[in-house]
Amino acid sequence: MLIYAFLEHYPSPYKPYFDSQFEQFLRDGHELRNFAFEISPGPIPDKVRALGLDRATSYLPSRLSAVPRFTGRLLASFLSAPITHLRHAWRVMRHSSGPKQAVLGALRAVLLPAKAPDLCLVHNLITQRNLRFLRYLYPGVPVAFYYHGGEVPGVPNVSDQDAVAAFAAAHVVFTNTQDSRQHAIQRGCPPEKIVISPMGFNLRDFEPAANREFRRDGKLNLISIARLSEEKGIRFAIEAMGLLRDSGFHDFRYRIVGGGPLADSLRAQVAESKLEDHVQFLGVVSFQEIHEELGRADALLLPSLVLGTWQENQACVVQEAMLMRTLVATSTAGGVPESTAPDLRQFSYPAGDAAAIAAAVRKLHGLDHARLAELAEAGRRFAVENYDIATINRRLLSAAMAAKPGTRS
Repeated sequence: MLIYAFLEHYPSPYKPYFDSQFEQFLRDGHELRNFAFEISPGPIPDKVRALGLDRATSYLPSRLSAVPRFTGRLLASFLSAPITHLRHAWRVMRHSSGPKQAVLGALRAVLLPAKAPDLCLVHNLITQRNLRFLRYLYPGVPVAFYYHGGEVPGVPNVSDQDAVAAFAAAHVVFTNTQDSRQHAIQRGCPPEKIVISPMGFNLRDFEPAANREFRRDGKLNLISIARLSEEKGIRFAIEAMGLLRDSGFHDFRYRIVGGGPLADSLRAQVAESKLEDHVQFLGVVSFQEIHEELGRADALLLPSLVLGTWQENQACVVQEAMLMRTLVATSTAGGVPESTAPDLRQFSYPAGDAAAIAAAVRKLHGLDHARLAELAEAGRRFAVENYDIATINRRLLSAAMAAKPGTRS
């Protein structure tokens, strides 16, 4: 099967689940081409380079002002199949909502291959909004749109009208959880279009130690892995560490992995609270190092918030932690409870509640080694049973092809 995948940003050090999905497509013998609007800041993941996915990704203009950078490619693409590209541009312009959208859409269409794929798979609402013309560009090809949830704070929200139009332009809509399904419906997606399909993981990438250790150095080892931005709620976890310290509890260590716009202010918060002996920032690290950190940690903290249209739909780092036999203590934001092993939901807390985070840490600290190991195994079992990318991809492609429309011009 020839699959065209469309993304807002790719490659991305913050979204390894894309790489797992694409790797499995290739393992299963499918041909894959990626199209994106931007490259995410940060290092290109080793897996992306190893699979050649960076070289297999082509870029499209995100706005009219970016078009001059694409002049050479536009000319070369048009000359490669002028009749087909003229026909494609005309189809796009006919179905555009205004002159600006018509021109930008036609130019994007010329940059896309003349050859139709077997499937268009669009990740992210903003990407789908920008590519609503795909169903007209490649008649008869199913357009599957994966709804990952609302827009990250700081990014302009997609309007209600554009969201409805984006959902209407897809033949099938995938999303992670029942919670995110309701979110999509609230934003205008017809319920009958939605298929719940979580993002999955290559289980071979997660090999926890057979004899998992807990409380290394006599301390409860906590970790958060996140983009350091407001919606991830890390400041509340740091506040919770201060509450623990001030109550006389010192047997913990909290390591924070990731970078982002709040990195400096979070470091300042730690310094002002005099928590340097308990809280450490590791910055952006490789996926291999993330797995190693998870293997050393007793529990992952995920203190995510709900801000605007954004909330965690699945929180893939939670499943990564469970696959490494690391316990998780998460906020109850969005679809996180559905994506957490039932045995571990006892450590969940309301979003934005530092005192509740501190209470969850104390509860974890009260468990003996045998109980920690038992809960860690329950978490891994839940993740293995529900998030195997090989199974998830087969189901996703089956549902996408079942939505294949009749050919029309």
